[in-house]
Amino acid sequence: LLDSATTESHRLHQYIENLLQATKLQHGALRFNKSTDSILNVVSQTIDRFPESQQRIKLIAATPLPTLQISSSLIEQAIFNVLDNALRYTPSDYMVNINAYQAGNDVILDIQDEGDGITIDQAVHIFDLFYSENTLKNNDSGTGLGLAVAKGILTAHNGNVEAIPVTHGCLIRIRLPITKEEQ
Repeated sequence: LLDSATTESHRLHQYIENLLQATKLQHGALRFNKSTDSILNVVSQTIDRFPESQQRIKLIAATPLPTLQISSSLIEQAIFNVLDNALRYTPSDYMVNINAYQAGNDVILDIQDEGDGITIDQAVHIFDLFYSENTLKNNDSGTGLGLAVAKGILTAHNGNVEAIPVTHGCLIRIRLPITKEEQ
């Protein structure tokens, strides 16, 4: 009973945090300071926030990756939101893979799950505020805030997030730019 209450309190905290961030993003009030950090450090901290699902998350990293000028806590929240969705829609006996690499002047995180995937129509809307797909298998589609907040945070960092068509599961690509002083 205590574990269940703790889990639900963490979920409620995440919903409230996403709602606050969505409101700040919508009103242009999101202010943050950037510092130099490794994306692999941020991803590792994010994975640590999933103590019961860590064994289901596999990080594959091309090293060395350049450090980035980012707000680590905000980028962690964006990655958390994408990873939370991936874990939610992947059967519990399957993995979620995170592939981190550099492509040109960007650091890329490909987060791929082994769920049922999404349609082209869903891919167009999944980053819209309050969009959720109630017809998905487990009917626990969330509030429709997480991916919209992730997109807002990444856009504020001059990056982006998109759903990439794949034949199996769902692939969400996060792209963050490397500034000249980071190269």
